Amino acid sequence: MDTVKLNVFLGLVCSLGIALSVTPRATAQSSDTIDIPNVTNPVNADILGLRLYMTANEAAAAIQQHLHIAVSAPRRGCVADSPCMKFEAASLTPGKKYVSGVSIHNDHMDLELTFSESYPFDSTRPESLTEIYYRPSFAVEAEKQAFGTQVHQKYGPGAPVALAGSYWCTQGVKPGGFIDITHSQVSWCVGPTLTFDGTTLYLSDKDLLARQQVKVNAGKGPSVPAL
Repeated sequence: MDTVKLNVFLGLVCSLGIALSVTPRATAQSSDTIDIPNVTNPVNADILGLRLYMTANEAAAAIQQHLHIAVSAPRRGCVADSPCMKFEAASLTPGKKYVSGVSIHNDHMDLELTFSESYPFDSTRPESLTEIYYRPSFAVEAEKQAFGTQVHQKYGPGAPVALAGSYWCTQGVKPGGFIDITHSQVSWCVGPTLTFDGTTLYLSDKDLLARQQVKVNAGKGPSVPAL
């Protein structure tokens, strides 16, 4: 509709006393963070007894309790049938070491744990569990469907994220452009997140290391001396 026709149409509408009903909409930028209520908080969720921010020793105890698999103390040469903790040199606190990962791969599952070093360094809690990847093996389709049912029974309905699969998070970022403010869709989660794609559970707080780095930078003071 060109400008002249639009003006004529609007004039006719006004002269007839017709009220135009417009659905409430708001412009949301990709940086707009919104709270997502009534969703399982990933910080309180567990996978096989494994929770975010556990130390390596706490995670090993959970694996022993729920899977009856012993995870050996840190050493070199970890292999699939003899899982052990992987050591790394700390980057935020030079001279220290922490456990960076544990991997278990067998006929029943793939389980991978990723840890981030603690800062300030604490010898009693030198690392925090920040990623849990769990994929059980399914012999038949019925087992896969049963696992999906168990997941949603345990964690409840996921957040309304505009992506495939189920997501659980307490904060998200709205997609850019015009967003209908009567809906609570987000394009992705922010902070601790639990995801399920039908076969794999993934619990993570991948931003922890970045937040630790902010603490490090804050402690260093300004990089350029004041005049």
